[in-house]
Amino acid sequence: MATTCNTDALLEWFQDPTNRCYFNTDLLTVKKSTISSGVGVFAKKTQIPVPTEDDEEESNLLLRVHKSMVLSAQTSTISNLLYEHELTGMYGLVLSFIYEKQLGNKSPWFNYINSINYKDSKGNYILPLCLYSENDKKILKGTEIEFMDGLNFIDLKNHFEKSCKFAEKISKFISIPKCLNLNLNNNDIKEFAAITMAVVSRAFEIDNYIELGLVPGADLFNHDAKGEENVHFVTFGDVCHYCGKADGCWHDDYGPPDSEDEEDEEEELVDE
Repeated sequence: MATTCNTDALLEWFQDPTNRCYFNTDLLTVKKSTISSGVGVFAKKTQIPVPTEDDEEESNLLLRVHKSMVLSAQTSTISNLLYEHELTGMYGLVLSFIYEKQLGNKSPWFNYINSINYKDSKGNYILPLCLYSENDKKILKGTEIEFMDGLNFIDLKNHFEKSCKFAEKISKFISIPKCLNLNLNNNDIKEFAAITMAVVSRAFEIDNYIELGLVPGADLFNHDAKGEENVHFVTFGDVCHYCGKADGCWHDDYGPPDSEDEEDEEEELVDE
């Protein structure tokens, strides 16, 4: 499993008002975990009971991330290219991460991306089970992992090949990332696999528009899908599928962007 590093830079990122995010450093501290090799979020003091919906104060608010700062296929630098090639879901999210990482400090998510470490203490990529040696896989034969297809390499291979084809197609606009460049010597699927596993383990369902996204800071907390989390995450999910707005758009009435109905309506407004 990928670990978190460079947390000081990540916390500085939260202090930048242009990022429109908030991390409650009055209540929380981030430090090395005593029960794992990574870091954890710890309370500086005992928290008051979780407020009810009727409470106006946000004294227990630990983290707020504006949706524009959720790293996703809709918000990334290559969002228009992903849209043109109809790459959504996990395909779009993994590619968004890879291309934003390639941008370095030019990416608005630079400090967040640098906090995601997908190498072990020896510098080797942390790989999914499907890339384990055949001897190691034998131990898992007959387990739930095998029944859930966790040892199947085909899906990962298809994902990799599709991503490489996309990178080649858009190479006239943006250079091919190292992990997707099949022309490089000794290039293989390992880095892509490690990145994919890191992204999959940290992805959140955001709303109808963004779908899957990486939320800076949220992956520091325990977000167990079975309801055993240490904190509770809230998002407004019922938004327009086409623009992401909660209200104020016309897509429900006039169809998707660039539709004939929408163009006709725009012409009517201009005439008026």
